[in-house]
Amino acid sequence: MTTQKALAAIKGLTLADCLQFFNEAKDPRAQAIYELCDVEDEGFEIDTVHTSEGEDNGAYMLGWRWVPFSDTALDKETEETEETENNEEDES
Repeated sequence: MTTQKALAAIKGLTLADCLQFFNEAKDPRAQAIYELCDVEDEGFEIDTVHTSEGEDNGAYMLGWRWVPFSDTALDKETEETEETENNEEDES
């Protein structure tokens, strides 16, 4: 059985569970790699323990990019307003 299939077989396992596991098993090398990161963009966060090194001279780090929904089709404030308006129409 592959690792992916074994993990998929665990009912209720989430990405958050996996990240917590790796965060608890901190690697000094990953911390040193993190310290090499030069991230000045406040909308981008680097995860300090998740690295992937290959044969080349560097590493990939797991990162998170904030994506704002304001003024888009995914805008939660607009969705809430539309939902409230629809509920008010249904009650009329």
